[in-house]
Amino acid sequence: YDQYQMTFRVQIIGTDKAHNIFANGVTKEVSKNVIEISYPPFYTASSLYFHLVPKRKFWRLKFNFSSISGRQVPIIIYSRFRFRNWRMKRRTLKVMRELERDYGAWPHPSMIIYGTKIKGGMEYVGATATSFISLGHELQHSYFAKGVFPADGNSGWMDEGIASWRDKGYQTFSKPNYFSF
Repeated sequence: YDQYQMTFRVQIIGTDKAHNIFANGVTKEVSKNVIEISYPPFYTASSLYFHLVPKRKFWRLKFNFSSISGRQVPIIIYSRFRFRNWRMKRRTLKVMRELERDYGAWPHPSMIIYGTKIKGGMEYVGATATSFISLGHELQHSYFAKGVFPADGNSGWMDEGIASWRDKGYQTFSKPNYFSF
């Protein structure tokens, strides 16, 4: 549908202040305040995560998740509050273990989580900007929509349906027998 390789070259001008780029691509510092980010050819326009921030703006928490595949998945959580990062870490580990039990090994090489205070969130490939409440829903998208890509831009309802189904405990429905007394 809209998969193609992308490379961004970011040049920070007008300041000497140090910046960080949180991105779900391969980043390379070309020179001071010039950074290149390469995204793989299977990413779609909605796959990209890119957040440029002053270096001292957020608290960062880095750790690894031990996947059932045997690999260590690097995770970074960043937010304005250190306590939010620790709370998000506990929830992230719990949800990722649950998702691996249900769907298999974590499908991305890493995970970036921007912890926001607002309700809701947005998913990207191996990244999310999310509230604590929506974290499980957004991580679910790492398997559907951002792990298995829809065939076209009109298929987004599927991954939202699967994530919402998980949110409600994978509820099932049995057709009632209207003829039984």
